Amino acid sequence: RNLEVRDGAVRNWGSDGVDFFTVNAVNCLIRNVRADGNAGWGITPGDGSTISGCTASNNTSNGMTAKDGSTIVGCTAFANGGAGIASGVGCTISNCSASSNDAIGYLAGGGTTIMNCTARSNTSGGFSTGDSCTISSCSTSNNGGAGLSAGNTCTILGCSAVANNGNGFVVLSTALVADCISQGNMLDGIQCSGRCIIRGNTCSANGNGGDGAGVHVTLSGGDCRIESNNCSGADRGIDVDSSGN
Repeated sequence: RNLEVRDGAVRNWGSDGVDFFTVNAVNCLIRNVRADGNAGWGITPGDGSTISGCTASNNTSNGMTAKDGSTIVGCTAFANGGAGIASGVGCTISNCSASSNDAIGYLAGGGTTIMNCTARSNTSGGFSTGDSCTISSCSTSNNGGAGLSAGNTCTILGCSAVANNGNGFVVLSTALVADCISQGNMLDGIQCSGRCIIRGNTCSANGNGGDGAGVHVTLSGGDCRIESNNCSGADRGIDVDSSGN
């Protein structure tokens, strides 16, 4: 516990680059480290740790994987064989970039806050989160799947999803999506199920190369509220599958 690794490069090793995960070394700090070309995870701290100013690239598994209650700030994950940045529950991820990874850009556990992050050109999608997460001021573009998929009771504020090969935003029940931009995605701009509020968003040219609506409510009797959205240029503007919304 209470370990610190800083200011260097860990590259081309036959397993993980920096591994505190296996033995769950807690309350650790990894900063200004470059993990490149390792045959496993790039950087993996234990519970309650911080990864700051690090880069993980060309590792065969996830670039960075943090356990519960950790913070990842100012980091870059590029061209890794798994997810770019993954976290346990109750984490904070801010000011990070995940691009060209062979799985999802960000894979976040429940109760995580993600702020000011970008996801681009990741094979499986941009962001995927558990329940009760908050995602704000993030951008996701040109990913191979959905731009952002969130669990139940999540809040998405001021984000953009552009030209993803799937839906722009997907939320489950009791979610809020507000003041977001969803443009040129292959399927729906914003897709939601039950008890959601979809408010003040701009959705344009979705269904690009596929079939999609600006806003799509999929659940029967979903108790959703859709207001003050600007939807244009899609196959359908607002598509509500049944009554009760």
